[in-house]
Order: sequence, then structure tokens, then C-alpha cells
Amino acid sequence: MVSTSQIRTLSAESVSTSQSRTLSAESVRQLFEIPEGDVYLACASRAPLATRTFDAGVRATALKKHPWTFGDGAHGLARESFAKLINCAPCDVALCPSTSFALTTAARAVAIHMRAGDVGLILEDQMSSNTYPWQNLQDTHGLDLQAVAYPSDGNWTAALLNRLAALEVDGSRVAVVAIPIYLWTDCSGPIDLSAVSKVCRDTSRQMRTILVVDATQSVGAVPIDVQSTPVDFLAASVHKWLFGAYGLSCLFVAPHWSSDLRLAPLVEDEHPRAHMANGDDEAFFDLKLPGYPKAYVEGAARLDSGGRPNPIVLPMAIDGMKMVLEWGPERIAAALAPLTKRIHDVCTQRLGLWVPPNHGPHFLGVGPGPADGCSNREEVAAWLFDAACYLKTRRIYVTARLKVLRVAPHLYTTIADVDRFLEVLADFVRERRNQTPPARL
Repeated sequence: MVSTSQIRTLSAESVSTSQSRTLSAESVRQLFEIPEGDVYLACASRAPLATRTFDAGVRATALKKHPWTFGDGAHGLARESFAKLINCAPCDVALCPSTSFALTTAARAVAIHMRAGDVGLILEDQMSSNTYPWQNLQDTHGLDLQAVAYPSDGNWTAALLNRLAALEVDGSRVAVVAIPIYLWTDCSGPIDLSAVSKVCRDTSRQMRTILVVDATQSVGAVPIDVQSTPVDFLAASVHKWLFGAYGLSCLFVAPHWSSDLRLAPLVEDEHPRAHMANGDDEAFFDLKLPGYPKAYVEGAARLDSGGRPNPIVLPMAIDGMKMVLEWGPERIAAALAPLTKRIHDVCTQRLGLWVPPNHGPHFLGVGPGPADGCSNREEVAAWLFDAACYLKTRRIYVTARLKVLRVAPHLYTTIADVDRFLEVLADFVRERRNQTPPARL
């Protein structure tokens, strides 16, 4: 697999278009029930379920009518599928109900090794799931939480490394760097995880820094390899670029953390216990403890969420990840890069709109430009709301996120779909610039 150090080359401008010809948008679209005439550009929000994945969920749901037919292998297959996507061992994958759950688990690890006043670094406009856990440590453990401002040149890597270098000069201890690979709103980036990981693991620094990655907007869309680029924790929800249903986030836990019993799971129950893994479902109550056997199963599974793994969500997640593995993240990135590059070029060169200077191959943000007269957040929000509604009435679906329209195609998107989006967006821009927007209540 391609390493995360190579992700920095995966921009819309740099991905080879020769690979994109190996995937046909028309053949992929047949796997989904996207109505003829609809242009769905919101995969970064929620991917459509493929018919085959939907059918897997129906079959799994039907088993509940005959619960004695349930098997127990789905959780293992889910770990294996995610492990293949990021090149780790299945035993290094924990199954969580959400990325916020997963990253709150990671925050427990940071709490173990930090002291009050240590610095935590995040990015401006970072997804809330990868922000609230660190805000909580700020309140409960005295973490000095700092945000790297959005760089004017779009180079998140340089901005982050410069901040780390400045903190080292100041003598500050950095307990955690919690980041995405691409910013969730506009896909600005990528952050060079290889370079950041090297700094975090540098033993000459004040302390070893824990590296936590929210890869929800990356896994499945671009190649990732945690063997060549070590991270401490990496989480990804499955309902976006992994084409699963809601209710599952896979968490990579580096072995030195999964084996550290100081890192306790968020939920205590019987499922991650060693006796369960050994087939002893009905361990006897021990009056000497008192209670039940406490030893955990080895590996990241001891950090799973409580309760039995969801027998309906897991088969759908497995099928979605299997489909992504069949396509291949590298091929997906190569196929989508020409589409996002076309959007970038038309929006900047012809429509005078804003897009991030550097962005990934799989999606990008589009915001109002200088001619649109948006001088504050409220005016930007109004422009985005009106643009999204205008597009939706014409059966083109994007999402508004903070400062931009988030435009996220996938393999079912054709160049004709992109051109239609651009034509309708051009109509909106022209009409809005030629009239005074009505007063908003």
C-alpha cells in the first residue's frame, strides 16, 4: 500500500489521470440507486448505500426473527477489513459506535501521560469530534489547548511544524497533536503525517507527543499506511468514504497503547474480557473478588464499546469496506482527482470563487469570492445556504460546512455531472451578483 508520507502528493493537480480510466463511472453507478438526473456530490457527508450493502443489512436484520441463527464472526471480519485499508494487524483495531467515542478513548491516553500546562495542538475549524475531547482535557487536566490558524497559503504541514518548533524553543511540553489528514470542511491539505510523526516521536524533545488522527475524511478515499507512518491512534467512521451505515467507527490503537492497562475502556462490561474470548460466556460470580473475572482480551478489542457488536451494522460495514478494497483507495483518488481539479479551475478562473489553494483529490470546498460582497460570517452563511438551496432545487446535492460548499464526488460521478454542477452554480453566482439579496429575518 502507499504510505501516508506519499499522501502529500495526492492533490487534484498531481494524481495521475491514467489510473482513473480503469474505473467507469457508469458501471459503478449501477451499484447504487441514484435517480437518473440527480447529481450527488455529498459523499463527504454521507455516502449512498450500494444496493448490495443494503441487501446485506436486510439479510442481517432478518436474522433477528430467528436469533438462534446469529453467528459471532462479524466483528473479526470488520477488524480485518479496516486493517487492510490502513495496513495494520486486525488485533490493533477497536470497534466504536462513533469517532467521538473513539477519540475520547484516545484522550484518556493523553490524560495518563500529561501534566497541567502541557500543550495540545489542533487546527482551526477542526471537526468537533476531534476537538471536544481536548477541550474536556483543558477543563479537567489543565491541557493548554492551542489551535493552528488556517494558513493563508494552504500549507497546513508547514504551519503545524512551525508551531511545534516554536513550542520546543519556548521549552513547552506538547502532550498531543490531534489532527485530520484533510480538513473536513474544504479538504485543504494534506498534512504530511510522516513529517509530523517524526517530530512527535523525536526523543530529544521535551516529551514524546501522542499523535491522534481523525481520518474519517481520508480512509477509503486515499491510501494510508500506519506501518510506514506511525501514529498512536487513528479513527474513521464508516458511513462516508467506506460506504457503510451509521453506528460504527474503527479505531487503530498502536500496540504500546492497547497493551497499557492504564488506558481503561470507556465502558466496562463482559465482552472484552479474556474469558469471553476463550468461549466462557457464563463465567461464575466469584465471591472473593467479589464479581466476575476482570482480565481483558489482548489487543485493541479491550477498548471496544460496550455490549455485543451490532449484528446488523457490522455486515453492512464489512460489505462497504470490501467494495472500497475492490476499487482500491489509490485508484479512487486517481479517478476523482480530474473531477475536483475541473471544479477548482472553473470556480477560480471563470467564476471568481474561493477554493483552498491546496486540497485533496476526492473533495474540495467552494466559497464566495471577492465579487460576492460577503464581509462577515453571517453573509457567508447566507450565501452558502442560498447556493445549496438553489442547487438542490435543480437536483444537485452538496453540503454547506462553515465557510464553504463541500463538493464531494465519487466513482459514480461523471464529468457531465460535474459540468452540470458548474453550470448551475454559475447561474446562481450570476443571478446573485446581479441583484441585491433580500433582507433576511
